[in-house]
Amino acid sequence: MTQFWDSFSAALIGSIIGGGFVLLGVSREHKNNLKLHEFQRRKRIDGVLRAIRYELEILGQIYQQKAGSLVEKLEDGKPYMVYFSLTEKYFIVYPNNTEIVGQIDDSELCKAIVVTYNKANFLLESFRINNWYLDRLSDFQKLRAENVMDNYVTTNINSLQQKLIEWAPQLKQAHNDLGRETENLFAEIDNFRLRNPTEAAVSLRLAKSPHPQIGSPTRPIDDSELGPGVRPQASGRDL
Repeated sequence: MTQFWDSFSAALIGSIIGGGFVLLGVSREHKNNLKLHEFQRRKRIDGVLRAIRYELEILGQIYQQKAGSLVEKLEDGKPYMVYFSLTEKYFIVYPNNTEIVGQIDDSELCKAIVVTYNKANFLLESFRINNWYLDRLSDFQKLRAENVMDNYVTTNINSLQQKLIEWAPQLKQAHNDLGRETENLFAEIDNFRLRNPTEAAVSLRLAKSPHPQIGSPTRPIDDSELGPGVRPQASGRDL
């Protein structure tokens, strides 16, 4: 009888210990899955933020070459007389990634993204209105060139020229507003990525160092800087 209880106790203890290891393994796997999910989420957010920055930088350069520089040089009281060709969809990144942007734990950054894209769309709408005035003016000027010199044509030409003069300050204001909000957004993106480094953002941290030294060893990133359970992976990739 004693031998039976000894065997039973040993088996019970072994089962308990084995079950404990199983539970420990399951718990560790669950924690690792949570860490992986969080790291992937942060990488998606970082990728979208980089894409937003690149999109606005590239479009900003194109816009500056085609129209922005002319708007800046426009004198007060003068109309903007250059037709600015527009397409239906200039912006791709933010409209297609609003769900990911909504996951960003930074209300100021989210607000800056929304405000900047709204200002950009308002500027495009301002150019559409200016283009409409130019189109109408061109139509009436063609009528005048065909010797249709009645009062109706002359009145509309004068009216449209005045409308263009009155609309020019709105165009300049929209241009300035977008420039200001874009600079603010870029600063918000850079600051967020410095506070929330991922594998892709380590080089940005080094670039922002006040006294970078080429070839000097870099400080390892502390776990607390990455958030709970997230560790950086070594990589030599630049942004």
